[in-house]
Amino acid sequence: DGAEAYGRLRELDADVRVLLFSGYSEEESASTLIAQGAQGFLQKPFLPGDLADALARIRGAGKDAD
Repeated sequence: DGAEAYGRLRELDADVRVLLFSGYSEEESASTLIAQGAQGFLQKPFLPGDLADALARIRGAGKDAD
């Protein structure tokens, strides 16, 4: 599931930037992952512009790490 995948990604790179997607409303697990460091959540379906904006925010937040 998403929580397990996120945990494994964090094991590989503690600074990994993750954007969550779901067809369900922002549920408790998404809120938990955001509290653990995931950068955001997009509700499916979303527009390409919404994805572009979210990715730009994530890229901007990690500017110093690039």
